Amino acid sequence: MKKTILALLLAGVCAAPSSVEAATPYVSASTGLGIAGDSRIDPSGSMSYKSGIPWGAAIGLKGEEFRVEAALGYQINHVDTNTVPMASGNRTNMFSYMANVYYDYELEWNIEPYLMGGLGGTSITRKGPDIHDMTDSVLTWQVGAGVGVLASENIVVDFGYRYFKPGAYKVPDQFGNVKHTASSNNILIGLRYSF
Repeated sequence: MKKTILALLLAGVCAAPSSVEAATPYVSASTGLGIAGDSRIDPSGSMSYKSGIPWGAAIGLKGEEFRVEAALGYQINHVDTNTVPMASGNRTNMFSYMANVYYDYELEWNIEPYLMGGLGGTSITRKGPDIHDMTDSVLTWQVGAGVGVLASENIVVDFGYRYFKPGAYKVPDQFGNVKHTASSNNILIGLRYSF
């Protein structure tokens, strides 16, 4: 799966320059609902999270069919249920920095569906009342789809979905460096302003 996603991203990056030669710069911001997946903890158990609010901002270039952008994101999810002692009240903070490629398909009625993929990194911090802050940085990928609705000549309202997947991160505890997994299904609304 990871190899397929990487191949698609590379193909998009290779194809993008011809489309981005006469590109328009833009900035964007988004927020929404971040539904975190259950975290498997090797070897000591599992953990589920309450939904959180993801925040994102990006700068990019838009050609006729392709967009490329650099994006930052931030999301907090609090622990809901767990099988790990002393995990209640803990939360996971994720700060991401991604390079994203989009394929836009322009329709009539000022609607533009898109597919996207991204690759980058995430700094993941575990926080809680009974633990010291613990941070690890991991490789991250995401894929998604959505639709942009042209609200004016320069403003697009973006409705999108992202599957966000950081790599396994390590948190020290009484068993040593324990590996945790993380993922999030993000439903987003955003604004994109083209200059």
